[in-house]
Amino acid sequence: MGGKEDTKIGSTFNKSTETTSILFYSDVETSENKKAIKDSIIEFFNIIDTYINKINIEGVFSIDRKAYELFKNTRSIHIEDYLVQGIKSFQYTKENKIEETLFFYPLIGILNKLANDLVNS
Repeated sequence: MGGKEDTKIGSTFNKSTETTSILFYSDVETSENKKAIKDSIIEFFNIIDTYINKINIEGVFSIDRKAYELFKNTRSIHIEDYLVQGIKSFQYTKENKIEETLFFYPLIGILNKLANDLVNS
């Protein structure tokens, strides 16, 4: 789902603990829960950066170093906006239960923005 275990959104989807919490899309509207998802994505980016710093990204994946730098410079902008856009694109209402991870919605927005920026650069 996204989020640390000390938040409602993080603890609800922790498979090692039992919980009776049910999350609804209205729960995503709180700044705490949006921040929890954003923090999860930033942590994911840190893992990627650690890996990328250990390899030759151009040699292994044929990714130009400038393209990766563009990704690094723009990836943390509008994460919460992309989350909301992802939810709206599936026409979920506030009353719908969350039944899937929200982690990928911002990533899709970020990758679409990156693709657009690369085409236009």
